[in-house]
Order: sequence, then structure tokens, then C-alpha cells
Amino acid sequence: MNKNLFLQLFGVFLIIIIAEILQEIICFIVINKRGELDKFKEYKSKKGFYSCSLYLYKNKRNYIVIKLIIFVIMVLIVFLGSNKYSYYDSVGNSYKNSIDIIFYDKNGVSYSIDKDTKCFIDKNNNSTNKSYVDKNGIVSDINEDDLYISSVSGISYLLNGNIYFMNTNVYWDRNNQMHFFNGSTDVIVTDYSFNVDTKTGDCSIEKLLNK
Repeated sequence: MNKNLFLQLFGVFLIIIIAEILQEIICFIVINKRGELDKFKEYKSKKGFYSCSLYLYKNKRNYIVIKLIIFVIMVLIVFLGSNKYSYYDSVGNSYKNSIDIIFYDKNGVSYSIDKDTKCFIDKNNNSTNKSYVDKNGIVSDINEDDLYISSVSGISYLLNGNIYFMNTNVYWDRNNQMHFFNGSTDVIVTDYSFNVDTKTGDCSIEKLLNK
């Protein structure tokens, strides 16, 4: 089974389990607040397995209200969880915003991104004239004045066919996979081939057959 599909299915299963546990906790609290705990225990002793939710859901109003509460709580959990850390750098540090990602050159020197110019800033807080990384996410060691803008936003190239990504269009995920993204694309770089026609600047992004 595809790994990503398995993780998605596992995530759905986990959410269902959490929702069921949350439901029983809420129902128990409601029963206790109403002073009906002894009555619930009496029902349970007569019927064997009898959950708190089954006891309360005899009243349809209880069912609607509690289900609505659970839905709101689960939406908040999923939203807050997915937005806590969405971006990583090449060494595994996490960030809430892609603009905050730290990049490294081939010597391991770190660079941040100037939020105004989008150029790299070195560790001494000096602005550079660089704003591109290569296909491995390493800060470029070329003269970026030699770069040509391709037909794909965020990708430029040299006349030898080598491509470079704008720093604001790159991030890593929690599995240390480098992503290229723009307004219409978000792909794992190693899963795709990036080809540019150096005469026209037309750039194509094609998924590799074994991916």
C-alpha cells in the first residue's frame, strides 16, 4: 500500500477513535452534572454493556448537542495540529512560516531570508545578492545575474540547463523531503524531473515513473 495513503487512513482511524473516547467523556460529565450517575449505573447493571452515550442518546436533543460539540472540538484539534508546524529546513528544524526557513550553503554556513528583498542574509546579518538554491536545496554558488527566468514561477535556469529554485518557493517536510511550490504546484523535488528549454524558457515538471 502507498505509504501516504496508509498514513492518511491511519489518521482517519485515529480521529474516529479519539472522537469516540471524547464522546464518552462528555456524556459521562453530562450524566454526572445532572446527578444521574446512580440511575445510569442501574441501567448499566440491567443491560450489561451500556455506554454513557447510549444512555443520553435516548433523547434526540442530547444526541444533536453532543455530536455538535464533538465536531467543533475535533475540527479545532485537526486545525491546530496541522498548522502547528508545516515547514522544516534541510536539517529538520521546524517553522510555522516558510519565509522563516534557514538555508545552508555547501560549506554548512546558514542563511535566512530577508522578508522585504527575499535575498539571503548571512549569519552576520549582512544581506547578500543571492536568492536561489539548487535542486538539493543548497544556497547557490553561481553568479545569479546569469540566471534566466523560466515559464514556471519560482524556477530560473542557466544556459547549460541547470535549474535553480527561488528560496521562497522551497521547504522541507517532516520526512526531510524537499518541496518546490508556487500558487498552483507543490511537489517533492526528488519525485519529479524539471526540464527547461534554454531557447524558449519553457519549463516542464513531470513525475518520475518509479515514484
